[in-house]
Amino acid sequence: LTYGHFFLTKTFVILIAGAVSQAQTNTSSLVNGTLVWGRCSGYAVHGGTTVSFDGALTIVLNGSVGVSPGTSVTGSYSVRSGGTDLNNAAAADCASDKDTAYQYLYGLICPASNVLPSPELGGQTLLPGVWCANSISISAATLTLNGTGNPNAEWIFQTATTLITGTATAFLLQQGAQAKNVYWAIGSSATLADHSSFVGQVIAHVSISVAPGTTVLGRLLANAAVTFVEDSIELP
Repeated sequence: LTYGHFFLTKTFVILIAGAVSQAQTNTSSLVNGTLVWGRCSGYAVHGGTTVSFDGALTIVLNGSVGVSPGTSVTGSYSVRSGGTDLNNAAAADCASDKDTAYQYLYGLICPASNVLPSPELGGQTLLPGVWCANSISISAATLTLNGTGNPNAEWIFQTATTLITGTATAFLLQQGAQAKNVYWAIGSSATLADHSSFVGQVIAHVSISVAPGTTVLGRLLANAAVTFVEDSIELP
């Protein structure tokens, strides 16, 4: 990776910085994304009850939109590479597999040293590993994820309750960190604030709400509703 590469979908960007200077020996991973997501692997968005695209157009740059056992996908959206599945066999398969994925991610052991003393992650730099807290917030500034030169480095964030981000917050991916290796297991709901940039694959036990002007490089899966308002999302 070179300096100054951007994920460009709107004015707000996710910065990817820090070239890997030499090859590193791969370490065994906690998560194999292909296996963890199973039959959800092709979905950028999947809700259990409804998926709503409020306001003007939301763009799904790649990946499909699904809902099951609910049947409602409403509003203005454009799927550039993928489709929409309304409680068909594919959507029902994902509904089953996302519960398995949640149980696996939330069940990974969080070392005592990685129990976050504060729910606030804004302004911090975190190394790979399983990180946990009762709730997590990124209310200001940037969360930096440093892969220490390993392109397979993984971050698994576990929260018993909520994930809440603030307006215009962003992520900085350094030294080999990749969005596809960032996972969020949310015990209740995730709320992504307006005009922010978010990285990672979220699975929420309840719901996910995305405020206007937000870009997501990842996937958003919830057991209840997923709601967008004029945003963009792209599978990593």
